[in-house]
Amino acid sequence: MLRRAVMAFGVALGVWQPATAVAYPYLALRPADFVLAGPADGHLSSLSYNPASIRVLSGSEVLVQGGVSGFLGQYQRTSALPIGYSQQGGGGGMAAPATIRWANPQTMAALAWDLRSDSVTLGLAFSTPVMDFTDYRTDNQSLDTLSTRYHSVYDHSYSLWGTIAVGLKLKNWFLLGGGFNFGYTHNDSQFLRDGDTAHRDTIGCGGGPCEQWSNRSAIQVNVGALGYGFSAGAIIEALSDRLWIGLSYTSPLFTNQGDIVALEGQPSELRWNDGTGCSGTQVGAQITVQDSTPRCGAARLTYSYPHVVYLGGRLRFPIAPAVEKSANSRRPRALELTSWLRLTIPGHPDQEFQVERWLLEPSLYTRPLSAIPAFAVTLGLRQYFQQVTLGEELLYETPRIDAGTVSPANLDGHKIDFSLSMRAALHKRLSLLLSVGATWMVFSPNAGQSFRPELAEECRQDGYDVTSPACQKVQHGLAIPTAAGQYTLGIPHGSAGLEINL
Repeated sequence: MLRRAVMAFGVALGVWQPATAVAYPYLALRPADFVLAGPADGHLSSLSYNPASIRVLSGSEVLVQGGVSGFLGQYQRTSALPIGYSQQGGGGGMAAPATIRWANPQTMAALAWDLRSDSVTLGLAFSTPVMDFTDYRTDNQSLDTLSTRYHSVYDHSYSLWGTIAVGLKLKNWFLLGGGFNFGYTHNDSQFLRDGDTAHRDTIGCGGGPCEQWSNRSAIQVNVGALGYGFSAGAIIEALSDRLWIGLSYTSPLFTNQGDIVALEGQPSELRWNDGTGCSGTQVGAQITVQDSTPRCGAARLTYSYPHVVYLGGRLRFPIAPAVEKSANSRRPRALELTSWLRLTIPGHPDQEFQVERWLLEPSLYTRPLSAIPAFAVTLGLRQYFQQVTLGEELLYETPRIDAGTVSPANLDGHKIDFSLSMRAALHKRLSLLLSVGATWMVFSPNAGQSFRPELAEECRQDGYDVTSPACQKVQHGLAIPTAAGQYTLGIPHGSAGLEINL
């Protein structure tokens, strides 16, 4: 009996995991959403991932840019809702489609100072490479009928990064740069879980009844933490004024726990003040079992950012020599073909969520993000006019997570994006930057099928043997309600900014 209890406790580590995290999948497709800023370009938008870019052009510069991405689509659960899913005990029919309708903002502010030299440029930037405002509380849909509730009611995450960089001109054709990154990451989310109504153990409802409103536990998380990293890059002018090649690497954010950022929070009032710990600032975790009084305590959620490698180039074809202002400016002065490749390599495939033991039992759970290496490639064309530069770019990226763990809180698939950008000189020292585009997300037919509450019952039948396939999946956090369904998602996006040459 003792052995079975110990094994059941170990298996239970994976059952109550919250919805999969969005910080990694929602890493921006393009920094600052600007086609004219690639790893081989001399633009301040490139500073955060290739610091050598700030040395391409001489002089000092300031950039302010902001934009928004709209998430539009829906999730239609495939399986029917069980009897007892709603507060009135209803169910047994198909779930209403869950609307995907929210907006993720993004911003960037940067400056570069060349120290009035021809060899050194210093740079500073603040950006939001990760923003997610997942929220299914639209159209006033009640929580007791929301089909996404066991994966996400809402999940608001952001990461504010700062970069201090230096760019060096070692040769006329060779630029080198390095940067120090620091970032604050925050997560505020809510989701539901249910347990075993027979009270056999803590590894899940198993064969049923699952997803019962009368057996629900609502979990709210509010945590954050700082992390530190670095970036390095080089730009080579392989052919004078014709061909540029850029290569860069951006590390994950690190803490004293390695390449893991442990987001943490703790209420400002201890629980013996009111018996629940919820009387003060509700930071950390708040657990509400059925209709009982909420309980609050410390919580810890691990985030892991990927290693990011860029390789890009641009090839210029001059069409006309430099022209005077009085000449015809409708003809492009040059055309450029551009392309870059990006490889994102996750440091850790999964995550962990931990709360004080008196709030939940067990207190440590696995989050099955199932992050995998992803590859992105672009092909673009640019036209350089006298006062205006235009750019068009097509991007494709493979999924960043395994298809089986796609969920309403973890939307990711094959991504196809087409974007347009413009840089217009308003004055000799002031330029306007505009960008618009759209991303289409193509989901796998197997999306969300790895989540199965039946895994808990299969693990029980295996005698809680932690080496059995079912128990391993339970430990991996997959013994929760299904996320299988039909996903549709389109992401229109745009940005605007100002570039000031000092």
